[in-house]
Parts: sequence; structure tokens; C-alpha cells
Amino acid sequence: MTYKVVVEPGAQADIDKAFEYYNSVTDNDKVLINFWNNIEQAYSALKINPFYQVRSKHYRALPLKNFPYLMFFEVLEKQRIVKVLALFNTPQNHKKYP
Repeated sequence: MTYKVVVEPGAQADIDKAFEYYNSVTDNDKVLINFWNNIEQAYSALKINPFYQVRSKHYRALPLKNFPYLMFFEVLEKQRIVKVLALFNTPQNHKKYP
């Protein structure tokens, strides 16, 4: 049985910000397409098995395949929901983790 992925507004803002960044630094649409595909792959993986590494308290993180980001989320097992909370740029200070 699969999980439902719910993207919180703050996480969507993080994703939009990252997308805008890649759009501003490259004229190559392949980069944008690859970034979006990595996001979609992360969502697909979370639907099937959301039990990735616990990073802090009850928050888990999934690294994107080809980009320096961690997708932070929490799992609500009873409701079978994965709430995506943030997309974190890994070169940033780890103290800024959500």
C-alpha cells in the first residue's frame, strides 16, 4: 500500500526558489528538466517507502539524486501520509536544518 505525499507550502516555496535559481544561472533547459525529474523521483520513492534516515527528532531526509539538496519530511503512519516539510540546500550551514 502506498503513501500519499503532501507538500507543505514552505517546502513548495523552497522547491520554487531552487528552480528559480537554476533557471537564473543556466540557459540549458536540460538542467531544469533534470531538477524537476529529481523532485518527481523523490516523490515517487516516498510514496513507496518513506522510511529513510532520521535526521532530527522525527524528521527524515531523502537526498536528491543529482542535486545538492535534502528533502525533509515526516511520516504519519496511521494516515499513510508523507508530509514534505522543506527542501534544504546541503552546502548551507547544517544549523539551518528545518
